[in-house]
Amino acid sequence: MTRIKSVYVNVFLFLSVALISIHPVFFPSKLGLTTVFLYIITLALFQYYGEEGVSDKKASRRLVLFVSGTAVISAAQYIFSFFVQSAAGAASVIMAAGGVLIFISAGQDNRGEAPKEQKIKPFYEYIFLILITAAAFFLRIYKIEEIPLGVWFDEAQNGNEVIRLLAGGRFEIFIPRLTQMPAMFTWLASAFVKVSGADIVSLKMVSITLGTLCVPAFYFLARRVFGSARYAAAAAAMLAFSRWHITFSRVAFLGMQAIFIEIIFFYFYLKMLEDNKWYFAALAGFLGGLGLYSFSSFNMVPVIAAAHLFILFLMNKKEFLKKHLKKAVIAGAVGLVTAAPLVTYALNNWQDYTRRFKDVNITQEIKEKQSIKPLFLSLKLHMRMFNFEGDYNGRHNLYKAPLVDNITGVLLAGGIFTALAAAGANSLWLLWFFLMLLPGMMTITIEAPQAYRVSSVIPALYMLVLVFFRKMESALFMLGKKTARFNILLAVITAAVCVINFHQYFVIYPSQKSAYMDYSPEANGISRLVNSNSSDWYFFVSEAKNMYGFYSFEQKVILSFTTHKKSKFSYVQDKNIIYPSYINGKKGIAVVARPSDGDIIKAVQAQFPGIKPETEENLHTGEEIFRCYYIPSEEIRKIQGGFFEISHVENTNE
Repeated sequence: MTRIKSVYVNVFLFLSVALISIHPVFFPSKLGLTTVFLYIITLALFQYYGEEGVSDKKASRRLVLFVSGTAVISAAQYIFSFFVQSAAGAASVIMAAGGVLIFISAGQDNRGEAPKEQKIKPFYEYIFLILITAAAFFLRIYKIEEIPLGVWFDEAQNGNEVIRLLAGGRFEIFIPRLTQMPAMFTWLASAFVKVSGADIVSLKMVSITLGTLCVPAFYFLARRVFGSARYAAAAAAMLAFSRWHITFSRVAFLGMQAIFIEIIFFYFYLKMLEDNKWYFAALAGFLGGLGLYSFSSFNMVPVIAAAHLFILFLMNKKEFLKKHLKKAVIAGAVGLVTAAPLVTYALNNWQDYTRRFKDVNITQEIKEKQSIKPLFLSLKLHMRMFNFEGDYNGRHNLYKAPLVDNITGVLLAGGIFTALAAAGANSLWLLWFFLMLLPGMMTITIEAPQAYRVSSVIPALYMLVLVFFRKMESALFMLGKKTARFNILLAVITAAVCVINFHQYFVIYPSQKSAYMDYSPEANGISRLVNSNSSDWYFFVSEAKNMYGFYSFEQKVILSFTTHKKSKFSYVQDKNIIYPSYINGKKGIAVVARPSDGDIIKAVQAQFPGIKPETEENLHTGEEIFRCYYIPSEEIRKIQGGFFEISHVENTNE
């Protein structure tokens, strides 16, 4: 009989250390001593608890395959972390090879003797839930007016729609204008705006609130699936600290609605299947219909549920017809009734309902190039975005960084292959993960990979991580019939993931050029300037007509929202009239122009040659992004005509 002694304990020790610090760059330098301390503690505990060994040949073989597979995946992730494009293909092959080893080890695992779940008093679970929910809220509200670095066009447009609704606009199911999405966000945001006013924080409170609630909801989902408070705690902590989840919890986008509703949908969907209660089916159906009013990615949730039900049917037709068919019909009927207003709108306004999808759909690119290569490129980019190169959009992600940290990248890869080895039992998580990537994969390749359109995959990602944790616990249990070893490893890995994600979002992200530039620094800087100085100066702002493409319109939408009920200004025209009310009680007028507004700059300098502008510069390049000419009242009263003219008659249209 082969006996695996302490050498394998040391192998697992090495893997735990590797998982903690696959790439030390992601740890702040000041945490170096803390990391060393974790190594020492892990070493001591593993040596203490790892003395028994394994005497089963099959178990030994599974353990060797699992250890080897995890090591190979970790090595591939390490290669990915250097971000060398020429090495990405080789790293992908290496990761797949490691995954095959884990697949084989999991396929040979008949579960045998497994660790018994330790009972935890409900009191401690409630305390943990309160603490982790409070931590999640803190991570989503902390420095909310500083990070992200401004207001984006989509947020401003959503804000303008809320203002429109509160001003007496018609209640809508779907917003056919620029938003081109279901109107749930507008309904929810209007409550916050009504209380706190029309500003960006009021809008963000929708995402902050729902993002926070995702954490306890995910705890209960994981608790239900894995029957373990330990697994549920790890799941809640990783979601609470997830940089990807935090990013979309701190912006006034629609995506967080879909993520929250899908988590509670799948919770009641599982209760529907397992508890045989019709009201769980009705609740699941209601949530499935309600989610369609949120973000377009939720459209995949009914598809995922239907695909999972079909798999259950194929696995055991008699049992499905006896136990699940009636509940599936109830859920479907309630879902259709709930979604009926939106479905009716879509059928009657198909062009408006599908316009946004058509604008960014990859099928247009395939038709233009008469090739399906764009689809394969999008598939490759989206499959690599977790471990190698993610979204380059600074509003969605650290610039081109993987969407998860390197530790989670290893755990996810291992979890996918572990789940594939028992695809029947894990079919829901695999379907949730892969089908939820489709909204991104069907996006034009210039935007791929798309972190926002696939953001609803985040909970499925962490469910697959938990699948790998369960496999890891089973492997460690072979070394000795103690659960303490795995509990230590679970705590160390979870803590490391949380620290890394916090550092990535709150330290690295705000310092990036992409995070600055992708939040329209021109419009945001001008709005801050106008709002802070409008009591002393009346502002004329250029319409940015010479900025590239869509940017001129974008600038105006952002300014419209960010200055709403805070300040008044005029846009610069070919001829500008200064009315008495503009300068009464003020120091004068202020004219704001972008560097591309050469005609405006030339006209102002010609009319007011002695006025020197104050400039706002790009924080990263030092280039001018806009300038402001402050023209005092005494200079204005000397005007005899020109680009600006003084009027002695009040503006009756004001």
